[in-house]
Amino acid sequence: MKILLLYFTGTYNTLYLTTIIKNTLMNKGHSVDTLLLTEKNKYKIKDYDLIGIGYPIHAFNAPKVVEDKLKKLKITSKKYFIYKNGGQPHLNNQASSYKIYKIMKKGKNELMGEYEFVMPTNYGTRTSDEFIRYELEYNHKFIKYMCNNLENKKAYKVSLIKRFISFVFKSSRAGFKANSSSYKVDKEKCIKCRDCINNCPTKNIEYSKEERKIIFKDKCVTCMRCSYICPTNAINIGMLEKVKVNGKYDFLAINSLENTFDLATLDKKEYKIFKKYFDYVDSLTK
Repeated sequence: MKILLLYFTGTYNTLYLTTIIKNTLMNKGHSVDTLLLTEKNKYKIKDYDLIGIGYPIHAFNAPKVVEDKLKKLKITSKKYFIYKNGGQPHLNNQASSYKIYKIMKKGKNELMGEYEFVMPTNYGTRTSDEFIRYELEYNHKFIKYMCNNLENKKAYKVSLIKRFISFVFKSSRAGFKANSSSYKVDKEKCIKCRDCINNCPTKNIEYSKEERKIIFKDKCVTCMRCSYICPTNAINIGMLEKVKVNGKYDFLAINSLENTFDLATLDKKEYKIFKKYFDYVDSLTK
């Protein structure tokens, strides 16, 4: 098949999954292209047999930029699948794609499957490299399963309560956007590398010559990439500052670690949450 993967990535977790998915599909003989949804479309979507839509889950929803770009692309009469990722497996995340369903249904597209992956969290406590190694191993297994079952027509059941939770948390988008106006750069820490400016997916960050400082505009989608990649932790992200995880996860180095992590070292609550995901993947890939 000829496959196009449309994706948005904030702190590069979805990019990592997209790369593995692309390589896995190409090894199976498929032709695969990728398009970052914040970039200009350079492909003729009508030429593809299958479309993949990938995104990070933000507060029980897909990022608004994903929904907006899918509307603009006006995809019609295509088979498609969804792959998404969050910091924890959570049943209520199943409703995060509901708006995407509606957009794609309007174009008479056919959903072939939906798959949720667990990737390192960017909020709260930083995930240990040893545990991420375990997560990545299971994600690779799940990706192989997904790529072998793209004609499954398997989608998550979205109950009314899950849709309600998604709807309620969608209101946080306005708050997050307003919060971006409170972002600040510590001049003492800033080394003027411009990484935040050059890598912002929505071009929300600029350097003001008049004010002689970095400024944040009103296009923020709260992906947190700017603070995540800042080499000196110079960016304060307002009300989210106390819960952010700063510094990129080195997936290449993590994948080279020996997988000796013991799930029993997690506390009971975390163990139950992640064990369900691992057991689910194991049940599919026996």
